[in-house]
Order: sequence, then structure tokens, then C-alpha cells
Amino acid sequence: MDHLVLVVEDHPFMRKTVRDLLIAQGLSVVTAEGVTAANRLIMARGAQFSILVTDINLQDGTGWTVARAARRTWPQLHVIYMSAEAQDEFDDEAVPRSALIPKPFDGTELTRALDCLGLYNQACAA
Repeated sequence: MDHLVLVVEDHPFMRKTVRDLLIAQGLSVVTAEGVTAANRLIMARGAQFSILVTDINLQDGTGWTVARAARRTWPQLHVIYMSAEAQDEFDDEAVPRSALIPKPFDGTELTRALDCLGLYNQACAA
């Protein structure tokens, strides 16, 4: 199955790194630098996205709000949050059936998060 991923990250280096890691896994990727750009893409192309990978703390808002808005329209959207600081907010703020990757991370951790969401039809090990 082909997946189109929306990556929302305000730091250019991290945005490119995540994009490159996902492309290396054979996924198609579109990027946005913040909430405003992400909302525009979601409104224009939302049904095409199957995965949202978003930083939580963005310069113009939060990944929590991006994910909630996207899920209202596309409840089947897979969501992976990334954060160096907001892990303790995950249980209260995250949309259901989502994953969190603490920053910094590598490709193995991103792959594991995709596995946990069932994208590769593999069970997530405890």
C-alpha cells in the first residue's frame, strides 16, 4: 500500500532529516513548516495523507491541534508526534491510536513507531 506522509516540523534541518528517513523507507512525503502551512495542505490534500508526523511545539501553534483538526475530517489518519519536551503531555493531549517519538531519534525509532501503528502489518513489541 502506498502512503503519503505529511511532516510538520518548524526546524529546517529536522524537517529534512525526517523527510529523508521516510523516503528511505519508500514513503512519499510532503512537508510543512508549521500549523498554518499544515492546515492549508490538509484542507487541499487531506484525504491523500495516510500518515501525519508532527513536532508538538511549533512556532505558530502545536502539533496537538494539527492532529486533532486532521482527525476530525480523516479519522483513519495515522499520527506520530515528535518532541524533545512534551512527552509528559502525551496521555492528555494526543489523539487516540497515535505514537510519540522522543527527540532526538533515529530511523530505527521512526520505523518502530510506524510498526506500532500497524503500517507494516507487524505487531508492536512491548
